[in-house]
This record gives sequence, structure tokens and C-alpha cells, in this order.
Amino acid sequence: MPRRNVRRLQLRPPLPRRGVVWFPPFPIASNIEKFRAKHDPLAAQIPAHVHLVFPFPCNLSAVQLASHTRRIVSKWPPLPVTFRDVEPLLDEFVLLMVRDREEAVTALHDELYSGVLKNFLRKEMTYTPHITLARVTQQDGIREAFQPLLDAAETAFGRGRASEWRLFVRELNILTWHPDGRISIDATVPLHTN
Repeated sequence: MPRRNVRRLQLRPPLPRRGVVWFPPFPIASNIEKFRAKHDPLAAQIPAHVHLVFPFPCNLSAVQLASHTRRIVSKWPPLPVTFRDVEPLLDEFVLLMVRDREEAVTALHDELYSGVLKNFLRKEMTYTPHITLARVTQQDGIREAFQPLLDAAETAFGRGRASEWRLFVRELNILTWHPDGRISIDATVPLHTN
């Protein structure tokens, strides 16, 4: 019987996931990173951050994503924002919310999801700028662990001027989530400065 010309299938490696974040420059005394270290599984891999473009698998290189981001933010002046208030999400996440100018951060998010990123916007989700302070995982027992975690966050970062941070968004970072679990910062893109 003649032998067929069969090509060997080569599996492609998984696509990297890329995203755009802002790392707020919190004062060391804020205790946000200390709280995250205890309660956020990603704290050891990435500092406190606000996602402007959530991680998505793509063929775009970090250079292409940085170029797109640079084109968008070149028109944006530094944005003053205020962090305050802790809110729950889905009885799984505890979030520190962006207040005062959250509509500007949302508008920047929306603009970033234009052009080459238009098809990556998840329209089923409403964007609300925040930092994840804590996440309860399945092994923690979500129902039992969530309320004490939310109470601890409200005690640490709840209402009051002592738990308010006024900062400026001056630059965004292009990140890659690698298949091996590493997260790398590939580029830093400043907002427009005069």
C-alpha cells in the first residue's frame, strides 16, 4: 500500500495575554500592598493596579499594543483621581474604588478599546475603575470567607479622609501574562505632557 504524505501536526504555543494597566503610586504607609499580600492571590506577581485594557490572548506584539496606546494617550493630560470606598463584587472580590474622575478613567478605557482592540472589548461587562484588594478562591470556601474579608477591608480602607488617596494617572504600562504564569512590563507609555 502506498504511503500517504501526512504532515506532522505541530501544536502552536498558547498566545500570550496582553493588557494595559496603571500602577498608582500609593504612599508606602497606605498598607494597600500589605493587605493585598495577605488576601489577593496575584499580589506576589503584580503590584496594585487599575486595568484599562483587561488581559486578552492576542497576536499583537507588545510594541504594537504600545504604539496603539501611545496614539490614544498622546491626547490625554494627566488625570487626577481619588481612591476611596471598598465595594464587594460577586461575593468573591473586594475592590478599592476610583472616585472623583472615574468617568474620565472610563472614557480612557473606552478609547483604548478602539481600532485594533475594538474586538476585544467584553460588552457584557460594565467597566468600573478599581483596584482588587482581595479575592476569595474556591478552596477558601467563598460563603464563609467573604464577609470577614470584606469587613477587614472596610475596617482598613473604609470611609473617612484617612482612607482616601488623591493621585495622578501619568503613565500606562503594557503588560504580558506569559503562559508560564510570569507577568512582565513590556513598555511604559506617558500621557500627554505639555
